[in-house]
Amino acid sequence: GETVGGRAEIPLRRCLSRAVRMLATARTIDIYGVENSVTPASDLLTKLTYLGLNCRMHTDTYLQQISAAHLGVADVAVAVPIPGAPLILLALKQARKAGAGTIAITSPKEPLLGKYADVCLSTGGRALSIYGSAIFSRIPDLAVVDLLYMGIIQSDYERFSRSLDKSGAVIAAGDTETNNKSFSLPCKFLTQKGGFFERFFTFLLQKLKFEVLVCSAIKLV
Repeated sequence: GETVGGRAEIPLRRCLSRAVRMLATARTIDIYGVENSVTPASDLLTKLTYLGLNCRMHTDTYLQQISAAHLGVADVAVAVPIPGAPLILLALKQARKAGAGTIAITSPKEPLLGKYADVCLSTGGRALSIYGSAIFSRIPDLAVVDLLYMGIIQSDYERFSRSLDKSGAVIAAGDTETNNKSFSLPCKFLTQKGGFFERFFTFLLQKLKFEVLVCSAIKLV
């Protein structure tokens, strides 16, 4: 599979572009997360569902493998593995065996990811002395999720902006019925071309810089 991170590995832009195409055209998207990786996995589920994509997420490793076995060539499986959780890789193996496309978003370097993932979005990093890398891996993983989300919107702006407006209208209608306007956000602002995208990607870059600074500070302690 294609990976990001090492000397002989595929550039990030190419991997992200392929992952975006796979997700935007998938019939069904399976998302697998365990323990700390549930946070970015759940964020991906939420964002893709708002875009009108057919998604489901499993955190039980047995259900992950069973669900993966029922996928087909039009489907995609996305795994967010963590160190010491080999069963999530078995789900990715099952998905590939079933003919589905496979994507992995991961901070640790797992030797089997390249074997089972068509696209491996490795955010780099290594285990630290405080609680391994779990505290720090979520930040770049969430940034990758945001990049996939924005990439999908831009891949077919008309389609996905309509989906976002429809999702927002559903929430707005529910808020109106319950007299709760606190969560009503104008989706046209979120999907507006130009300034918002620039500010959003600047924000993502700041997140990644923050992660690097925090890790560097920990190493100095």
